[in-house]
Amino acid sequence: MLLIPDTPAVPDEGLYAFLVEGLARGDAIDRLASDAGGYSSDVIVGSWLLVGPATSIHTLGIDALLSVRLVALVLSVTATVLVLLVAHRSRPHGIPLASPAGVALLVLLLLPSYQIWGTLALRESSTILSMVVTAWGLSLLALRPTRLTQIVGLVALFAGAVGMYLSRSYLALVLSAAVVAAFLLPPLRGRGLITVGAIGALVVGNYVGLETRAAAPPPIVPSSAVVETPSSENLTRDPVASSADVQEPLGSSEASEASEASEASEASEATESILAVIDSRVGNLYSTREGLRQNAESAYPSNYCSATSDAISTLTCEAVHLPVGIYRFLLTPNLVDTEADAPPQRLAAGVENLIWLAIFVAAGASVVARRSRSPRLTVFLVTLLVLSTVAYALVSGNEGTAFRHKGQFLWAWCLLIVLGTGWRSWVRSLRRTKQPADSVSHSVGS
Repeated sequence: MLLIPDTPAVPDEGLYAFLVEGLARGDAIDRLASDAGGYSSDVIVGSWLLVGPATSIHTLGIDALLSVRLVALVLSVTATVLVLLVAHRSRPHGIPLASPAGVALLVLLLLPSYQIWGTLALRESSTILSMVVTAWGLSLLALRPTRLTQIVGLVALFAGAVGMYLSRSYLALVLSAAVVAAFLLPPLRGRGLITVGAIGALVVGNYVGLETRAAAPPPIVPSSAVVETPSSENLTRDPVASSADVQEPLGSSEASEASEASEASEASEATESILAVIDSRVGNLYSTREGLRQNAESAYPSNYCSATSDAISTLTCEAVHLPVGIYRFLLTPNLVDTEADAPPQRLAAGVENLIWLAIFVAAGASVVARRSRSPRLTVFLVTLLVLSTVAYALVSGNEGTAFRHKGQFLWAWCLLIVLGTGWRSWVRSLRRTKQPADSVSHSVGS
């Protein structure tokens, strides 16, 4: 935190500092959100894990921006500690530093961008913590469970679901689907009660999260003149992101916040037909993606597809362009596409993506080896990563936001490597598989 300037490093920091100042004054959240740039009150409820505690700290006389950064730091450290606890629970006899698992944990602890995002006043810290709390709860239920750990694990699943609605609600269903997939993994015999309990905790958590967001006041229609947030003045460049800006303007970087308000209203309108809801979701996809591209210097050159009235054509176009979106989300910027005279931030991000590529390969090898210390936890992580990668590949509109959002899942990629039993056992299993085949071929030849 000593290396980060005392002014907002990215525009979003100015937004959250402004919200904290208004909440500390006792401003109504609907009016405050509108004054922050025409947002709905959902922008406050959807970041409550961050701005709520920061408001309490700010009332003690500490600067608003510093208060949010302190909360983000505490949330990030807590998430890292929980990841290490999950790793220790899966490997109680220790993790050699020179092993793939040891290297993966070192990357988690030392990767520059991951650490910087965790100390900035952004929602990444609360989002990561909500997911990690869920993973920790699942580990308590799946790895050497006792009556006490089962109770704590169920509470953690509930807390993780509620926390996701108060950080990034659009990942709540993805997180819940990953947990359900893990508990439905055979064998189910002898696990019926805990499976029902886990799904029940998820259902209650989702219900409480939805009710909390629904309790927010309705949005105020902003006037034509948008009030500029005082805390967003003198913005500096993003210290590690990708392009010359690799950051996005205040309005575009929080486009997902605006889309969440419409999602909440859609869910409450029970009279809408299923087709109408699907149509509105598709419209949300394109508006969100275009919002992330608007005025962003690092916007992708194309928007993949344009919304059409034909749902089949829309789905076909998105499916065809999905591999490009996944590549952009996971591996850009990279040194292949980056010029030598590119800004230092972009070059640094390109170097970091070499580390990301190694993590992807190592995690993929651990999954393909099918040798996990906790198959249920591995299924949870794989499902979470696949669904979230596809979702962000569809929505991401600029390089900077994609690079930042990808960092939210570094802990999951590293845990996949930790849960693997190492590559030597995988290579030995491949050799054992090859030897019988060779012996058969020799016998046939003779």
